[in-house]
Amino acid sequence: MTESLTVEDAYARLSNYVMDFIGPRAWTSAGCTAEMTPSTVTFRDVWLAHEGTVDEKALGWSDRAVSRAAMAAASFLRVEMERIQGAAPWSLTFTLSSNGKFNLKYGYDKPDWYDQNDTISASDAFQSLSNLGVQMDPGDKSAK
Repeated sequence: MTESLTVEDAYARLSNYVMDFIGPRAWTSAGCTAEMTPSTVTFRDVWLAHEGTVDEKALGWSDRAVSRAAMAAASFLRVEMERIQGAAPWSLTFTLSSNGKFNLKYGYDKPDWYDQNDTISASDAFQSLSNLGVQMDPGDKSAK
């Protein structure tokens, strides 16, 4: 079964991923960085900061579904940014503050390690999102 996903839903999924990392620890800000290709999303960095100290140690992920949902969210946002701006980001950094505000930055520099032959068509990208449970209509101007 596919589900509807909006940009706001994607933000919430990234927030849930970061909150899952934080667990019961005290924090002021926390975030994650994902590297994205047309066919994959990999979270490279996850951190929290509190009173001048940065902690990158995971206490253990309580729910793999939260991780899968965050990967689908990042993939969805990559496709959306390509649709809106005509260029797909290669990374995103999501930072959440303890007051509930967040910041999202996209990186458009293609990584050195990326194999130029690893291309994916738009229809394959939509299929990949569908396989992750995200429903999108390529002819529609908004995600469903």
